[in-house]
Amino acid sequence: MLTEGAYFFTFMGTQSTTKPWGFQYEGHHVAINYFVLGDQVVMTPTFMGSEPTKITYKGEKIHLCKPETKAGLAMIRSLTKAQRAEVIDSKKEKSGTDMVAGAGQDNLELAYAGLPGSKMTAAQKQKLLDPGFARVARCDA
Repeated sequence: MLTEGAYFFTFMGTQSTTKPWGFQYEGHHVAINYFVLGDQVVMTPTFMGSEPTKITYKGEKIHLCKPETKAGLAMIRSLTKAQRAEVIDSKKEKSGTDMVAGAGQDNLELAYAGLPGSKMTAAQKQKLLDPGFARVARCDA
């Protein structure tokens, strides 16, 4: 169970300067995977989130994931009604019990869902490739 005090490092493969290997840092609202090959390091996939995203700490108002939230909203608001129908499944109950990927689901293959970039306008593709949107994480308001 990933609670606020549980964080783990996992090493995959044997550390090497010539052969691929990797490591993962995982815990409550964070999962960062590193792939290493020689002097190249790729940090993907990653997940960083926060709940709540707005707090006051020692009198200071803090809003985490604000650029990512703004980029995500700009993207969804740019979609047409037909595109939103492909992206948002309003028929599903939002109970949180419909997760299909997670612990014990290694190598799970999910069917494609959503809206492919090839069906987007040039402006929508620009929003999709925006660095802020690329960092959109599970940042619950």
